[in-house]
Amino acid sequence: MTLFSKKKSSKEKNVKFVGVWLPPQINEYLTLYSLVTEIPKTTIIENLIKTWKQEQMENFTEAELLKELSQKALFNFQTVKRKRKIGFNRFILEMDTELQKKGICIEFINKLKIEIKKLNGTY
Repeated sequence: MTLFSKKKSSKEKNVKFVGVWLPPQINEYLTLYSLVTEIPKTTIIENLIKTWKQEQMENFTEAELLKELSQKALFNFQTVKRKRKIGFNRFILEMDTELQKKGICIEFINKLKIEIKKLNGTY
């Protein structure tokens, strides 16, 4: 039986679940704070993440993230190519699948593939 909160489930379609492991002391304080203030833990964490995102976007725009990730991906391709004898197109396909599983939108993945191909000289 739940004494302090209502059973919750997300029926919103425009949200994603993000799991996180917290040290017991932080989890306990977060829970106690939530019980006292009646602010759901999700709301507290969501507000923290929104603030963090705003701060990060001042230093890392989406274009900068795209550039950095494309360079990292090309470096990883060169490493994987030596270890697994994998071709560029196969690497791009595997990367595409992995990013989709991580919840990255198709539009960003397509931009990333173009940037990687430009860096690799195959676009």
